[in-house]
Amino acid sequence: MKKIAVKYCMLLFVLAICLGSCKEEEVYTTFPAPVWQVDDAKYSVSMTAVVVLPENLQTYFQTNDQIAAFINGECRGVGQLIDNAFFITIKGTPEENSKVSFRYYNTRNQYMYATDANLSFEPDAIYGTADAPEVLVLNIIQ
Repeated sequence: MKKIAVKYCMLLFVLAICLGSCKEEEVYTTFPAPVWQVDDAKYSVSMTAVVVLPENLQTYFQTNDQIAAFINGECRGVGQLIDNAFFITIKGTPEENSKVSFRYYNTRNQYMYATDANLSFEPDAIYGTADAPEVLVLNIIQ
């Protein structure tokens, strides 16, 4: 009887170690494909951004992925993919100097990513070029 109790305790100990060492895979929120549009009639000036994804997201990239620029939560530009870079015309008003953020939608995993709003809108400004696009720092939206 004592041997059975010892074996039972050892079995429980091994199970506890196995279960404790198993890590749960992180689960992220999935999103439906966005429909981003700009109300061009509201804005008379623009700036241009040429951006690429960070290396860690390029593995999951598909040609129907989407990217857009936002000011205060409002879509101000939708990216066009040309040679693995996104070209975005960001619309605004002449007196505007608000911060621009970007959102990226990955169709493969249906995840949404976002940048901080750290780029200031400036009429006729250029952020990145075809030869030297800006690499976005994107964080997954939970």
